[in-house]
Amino acid sequence: MFKFTEPCVIGICIARPSKNIKSPYVADIHLENDTCTYMAHSPALGLGNLIKPGSRLYLVKSTNPKSKTHYSIKAVYDTKYDTWVGSTPLDANRLFEWGYKNNLFKDSFPLGKLKREVTFQESRFDFCINSEIFIEVKCVPLRKENYSYFPEGYRKSIKDTVSPRAIKHINELISCVKENNYQSHLVFIVFRNDTDYFTPNSEDELFCETLKNAVQSGVHVHVFAFECSYEGYTFSKELKLNIC
Repeated sequence: MFKFTEPCVIGICIARPSKNIKSPYVADIHLENDTCTYMAHSPALGLGNLIKPGSRLYLVKSTNPKSKTHYSIKAVYDTKYDTWVGSTPLDANRLFEWGYKNNLFKDSFPLGKLKREVTFQESRFDFCINSEIFIEVKCVPLRKENYSYFPEGYRKSIKDTVSPRAIKHINELISCVKENNYQSHLVFIVFRNDTDYFTPNSEDELFCETLKNAVQSGVHVHVFAFECSYEGYTFSKELKLNIC
């Protein structure tokens, strides 16, 4: 199991943004059996409207003495699907590194020296194996019906992509394959264990086309699902990729 650095406590979201700090990254919360109001860092903003007044939360206490928040939100309970969902995007990178070093993905990646935050030409990738295999990691917290999907978020127009940053990263992986003949991988870490497969968000046409181009260009795409609990994450399974 990948354990959280601090023990989790249960809380309830009261407001986001906080009434004291008007930032979408800060929420007001109550702890279970405690009527005092505390502030909590919400690193995934509203997590597709899962983090809202009344939502049950897993919280860890802030350890940074300079932090303006008392807690950080690690997971939220999805009442519609009766499951806990991870809510810290950086945990996706931590889970990949942990899974790789514990040989959980042995059929997907060669063994070697794993490095974080590697720069190659004009690009910076999340990970690299043996200085020649490049890896980008994305977190997937949301589902529709029986599938997980990515990306989700605000956009001004339906013609816009939700995540220009994700598009840029995928195109950089394609470039590694086509122009430099390097192996590249795109990894989606699913923060829940209640879906049957993964698909790109069909409402984001540019992302769908970019992901399809990546697969056709030779970029390896993997989807790993994890079960979230108050202790941390447990690796569950690899999900099938269904490209729209």
